[in-house]
Amino acid sequence: MENEPINSIDVSLPKPETSTEQQAVMEAIERLYAIEDPNNLLAYTAGKTGEEISQYLEENREKFIPEEIFFLETTIGLRKQQGK
Repeated sequence: MENEPINSIDVSLPKPETSTEQQAVMEAIERLYAIEDPNNLLAYTAGKTGEEISQYLEENREKFIPEEIFFLETTIGLRKQQGK
């Protein structure tokens, strides 16, 4: 999976229901593409609940750059909105 292209990974983001949610998802993905190796976060968040990702972020926040934190926080928020 390390060398797998980013567009072939199942991101498993919840489908946005509003234009605001859609905009948040797009901004999170755009910021993630700016990261040197986004595959690790995409692979980690696939299939995880908002609570699991939130705990991971809380325990590892100092290791992440702002773009990674934004992606994780956006994913957490969207999953919690949809009850995941």
